[in-house]
Amino acid sequence: MSLRSPVLAPHLRHSATEPMVSPSGTSTRGFTCWLLALVLWVGMLTWPLPELSAAGPEKARSVSEPTGSGSGHAGEARSVRGPAPAPVDTLDLSRAVVELMAEHRIPGVGLALVSRDSLIWVGSWGVADRNTGQAVDATTVFRAGEISESVTAVVALILAREGRIALDDPVVERIPDFGIDNAWAPGQPVRIVHLFEHTAGFGALPLWSWGLRDPDLSLRDGLERVLGGVRWPPGSFHLPSPVGPSVGAYLLEEVSEEPFEELAARRVFVPLGMEVADFRLTSSVERSLAQGHRGAGRTPVPYGPPVLPPSAGLNASPRELGAFVRLLLGRGSVDGVELLPEELVSWMERPATGPAARAGLDAGYGFGLATSVGEGFVFLGRAGSIDGFAADFGYLPNEGLGYVLMTNSSGPGFDDLRGVVRSHLVRELGPPPRPPRAQVSPERIRAWTGYYEQVTPEHETARFLDRLFSITRVTPTEDGSLRVRRLLGDDLELVPVGPSQLRLEDEPVATVAFLTDERNRLVLSGTGSALRGGYVPVPAWGAWTRWTVASGVAVLIASALLLSLWWAPRWFKHGVPAGERWTLRVLPAAASWCLLLSLLLLLAATGDEEARRLGLPTFWSVGIFVLVLLFSLSTLAALVEAVRAREAWGSRGVRLHALLVSGANLLVLIYLGAHGLVGFRPWTG
Repeated sequence: MSLRSPVLAPHLRHSATEPMVSPSGTSTRGFTCWLLALVLWVGMLTWPLPELSAAGPEKARSVSEPTGSGSGHAGEARSVRGPAPAPVDTLDLSRAVVELMAEHRIPGVGLALVSRDSLIWVGSWGVADRNTGQAVDATTVFRAGEISESVTAVVALILAREGRIALDDPVVERIPDFGIDNAWAPGQPVRIVHLFEHTAGFGALPLWSWGLRDPDLSLRDGLERVLGGVRWPPGSFHLPSPVGPSVGAYLLEEVSEEPFEELAARRVFVPLGMEVADFRLTSSVERSLAQGHRGAGRTPVPYGPPVLPPSAGLNASPRELGAFVRLLLGRGSVDGVELLPEELVSWMERPATGPAARAGLDAGYGFGLATSVGEGFVFLGRAGSIDGFAADFGYLPNEGLGYVLMTNSSGPGFDDLRGVVRSHLVRELGPPPRPPRAQVSPERIRAWTGYYEQVTPEHETARFLDRLFSITRVTPTEDGSLRVRRLLGDDLELVPVGPSQLRLEDEPVATVAFLTDERNRLVLSGTGSALRGGYVPVPAWGAWTRWTVASGVAVLIASALLLSLWWAPRWFKHGVPAGERWTLRVLPAAASWCLLLSLLLLLAATGDEEARRLGLPTFWSVGIFVLVLLFSLSTLAALVEAVRAREAWGSRGVRLHALLVSGANLLVLIYLGAHGLVGFRPWTG
């Protein structure tokens, strides 16, 4: 549905004269599994029970909530259990969850299955805190991460419905004293809709923002500290950023003259019966909050308040969030309580700005909601993670089914859990048909082929990697499809389903499109998990030049590293040979080792603790900073020595190798310097 749709006319204020921009042992495990199956089977025979016990990697439990008709808040337990729209084998689902928890050492899991009419089932397994052994139950609260943005978006739509804001309002008109660095204003302003669809042009939070996690930091102060400039004309590309929704939340604060946390509680949580849920660490939340864990679920992660709570601060139980999913399934209403009209809910489920909207794609990121494909179905929802927690909710509007999945571990296994939940949810459903193949002219296919590079890195500091490793080649196939070959990642086959829309071969919806931006450049835009972001063409010679130079540089640097492993032990044992100018070998090798060690340290810093390790002055961040400086100094010194070398200082081969390696290191130094990485301290603003 277009932003200019007549359905949305009451929620829009501006005319369309301004374009939206084109741009243990085995026996024990066997006994445990046998006991699990027996206990779960007995529990199902004695339905309903308040708790369905089961053995698992810790003390796993499954709690089933009776549902049915009746008055009261959404998600409230009913005395009669009504039938689910489609049967879900909760016994088999519980068994699968427990197996995955054991495999991936996940401490605790909470799950809610819902329909548009009722809360179908709530399951809980494992422990909320490994140290105390407190079990997860139906009231356990988890941190929801970026799911917060979906709630924030609903608050915005509620105010839009009341006429207090218009979704196409320029942000500067509503909060004129809040500065947004937008080089394309006033002709192309950042609008409210851009904030919640992540098309405003904001980037990810800077790494140093980890040091700003202060519970007393106001929303505005947090935004002013981390707000960067708009990176491209608003509406040109989609890039997830916590900044946009939080700017939107601050705007809602100003319009309502009410702190956002209180506004969200009054307008969403209370009407939906979400009695504990909150964007703050309240006493009620703290009493029920699980302990987050990282890695293999063994290391606890201390609670840290997010810099931007409206984008990552939500705390809730799966049962409570199940009420929120029912709101969306009910097209804005739950148990007779209407928060939004149906047309607004339908509108927020599809992109209205950005490349996906311009290309006519239904899949992508809408107003606080995203599409994802699983088990042959297109799910709507949102995923989130923060400080040892991972969460996801998804729903199928047509089938009237949804789920909320939450864990207190940010380690591996969450994707497998989500896949198991989705497969059980849709097991009795027939998947929707795939869009048929469209006939596209050979001329258009040829126009789409070539090399592309990604232009939407999450962090601007990562662009130096994208310019080398994001290059993608698109080639035609004999059957009229397109093959996408990537330097990193599996090949993809895209099937045309429209004039410029394409889908992956095994998916039921188009997630890729070709279009032009405001500079009349061809843009390859992807909204799916396999291909995401914006790509623009690069000439073949340009792509191959980058790869050839990078390969040559890598070979020369590797040669210096390998040779140093030969001559260094010999010199240590026998001393430097007479007439050998030791600096011609040591300096290029030292520069090369500094570069290699800095890359290895960067690789070691990534993962669950990436933000803390790089966003604070730690061994990793300071080590990278020092190594890059040493690389720079030793590169320059080696180059000077190689240029000044005389014949008496060593063999011609040694001098030539020193000169070549120093030149290769100099190219790397210039490249890093051009991207602002020499002297870069990620823990400082």
